[in-house]
Amino acid sequence: MNIAKLASLEKSKRPVLVAMLSLLGVLLAMTFAEANEAEGVIQIRPVIEVDGQSADITLGDLIVAKGVSPALLERLKGVRLADIPKPGETRSFTAMGIEQVFRPYLRKIEEETGERISLRVPARVTVVRKSFRLSEHEVIERIKSHLKDICSDCEFEITNLALPAVPATIPAGSMW
Repeated sequence: MNIAKLASLEKSKRPVLVAMLSLLGVLLAMTFAEANEAEGVIQIRPVIEVDGQSADITLGDLIVAKGVSPALLERLKGVRLADIPKPGETRSFTAMGIEQVFRPYLRKIEEETGERISLRVPARVTVVRKSFRLSEHEVIERIKSHLKDICSDCEFEITNLALPAVPATIPAGSMW
């Protein structure tokens, strides 16, 4: 259909034609996107929580991979990005910063293996270090457990519990 015929269409039919052309465009885009899915895809998560077990943020902390061989994934997982934030703090990275670290490794892998890998990075990536948190339910259960050790035939009911404010600087996994 040429432009002259499009212009001569009744105004009521134009939106339908535009909607159909838009749908066709979306379907074509999805078809090409699925064709590229045969490649490996590495998706960077926008928010990552680390627990402090390691002193470094690695690419393995950030990625969700699909269609990438386990050997290549292991190589990428060990690549250091930065130090982890202190407990309760966050560290943010731009897409450009993450890509600058990732791209050389991906190029090297592609040269060595011929395996193509697509990288999908959000505009900003935030790494949050978990900090210690007290759960009211967990505190009550521990108190009851200790009281039961003292008196196994007794029944206990805790009616009022006030948890202290715990500073965010205490690392996750700390014992109380």
